[in-house]
Amino acid sequence: MPLKLHIAYRPIINNIEEIGHRDLGLRPIHHQKESRTEGHLFISVLAYHLLNAIELQLRQEGDTRRWSTIITVLSTHQRSTVTLTDSLGKIHHIRLSGTPEAAHQDIYHKLNIKQLPRKQISYVATRL
Repeated sequence: MPLKLHIAYRPIINNIEEIGHRDLGLRPIHHQKESRTEGHLFISVLAYHLLNAIELQLRQEGDTRRWSTIITVLSTHQRSTVTLTDSLGKIHHIRLSGTPEAAHQDIYHKLNIKQLPRKQISYVATRL
């Protein structure tokens, strides 16, 4: 029985390992503390489930591209930060999203992501 299980599940495990390595950039765990290993595994499993949910939703919308392709397309939609120091020494950080191109909007639409906020976010910090 164990050999049958191994034969049945090995292709599935290989696929999970390949996705983890290729699409999520996961590497072997070399933490010395158990709590860090558990945290690493938790984030890895969470990322894997999130990736699967996104790919499933895209497939249901007829988009069969791989995760690596989706990330490449979306990586060109950027958010910028401008940092300025005023005459009083206060540091102003201003964040603004770029305008999504048609390819970005297509993916966002398929994932039911409403239009991303173009709102400018400003905050002020003081030098220490």
